[in-house]
Amino acid sequence: MTMMKATDTGLITVSNSVFAEIINEVMQTNEFPSKMWLTMHQGRLIRMARYLSDPDYIRDLSVRLNDQGRICLTFGVIVRFGESIRKLTRLAADEISRRINEQTGMTPAEITINIDGVRTRSKKTARRSTKVVYRYAEDEWTRDVRQNVKHDDQDGQKNQKDEH
Repeated sequence: MTMMKATDTGLITVSNSVFAEIINEVMQTNEFPSKMWLTMHQGRLIRMARYLSDPDYIRDLSVRLNDQGRICLTFGVIVRFGESIRKLTRLAADEISRRINEQTGMTPAEITINIDGVRTRSKKTARRSTKVVYRYAEDEWTRDVRQNVKHDDQDGQKNQKDEH
């Protein structure tokens, strides 16, 4: 799936694989390799790869634009038993948000991390169905675009009134 956004200069498209790469890179940083793992549909673990190309994972990754035209991202993980879910997911979401902003110029509206399970010491996974949602303030670029569109709409309405 591809995220598309129309601008004054044309149509901008960003593939889900771009977001999958960002998530994969974050998950391979020093904070996460043995504490949190990415999952696919129904909590199935995926093998970490330097370049994530698994079409199933990319298909299961949810990237959409909300009503304000901001990015909403959803993906799943399994967390190691004994780790703080709040701390790990906050670190991951903030770093993913930072990298998305760095690469697209947009701050995501929200990042939802589905906790599909907890991995025990014996490497068994206890299934969970918990959602952790982090919402981010609107960035200046998105706010400016919305204000410009609003001003353009108001100018168009004024011109229509002047014609009548």
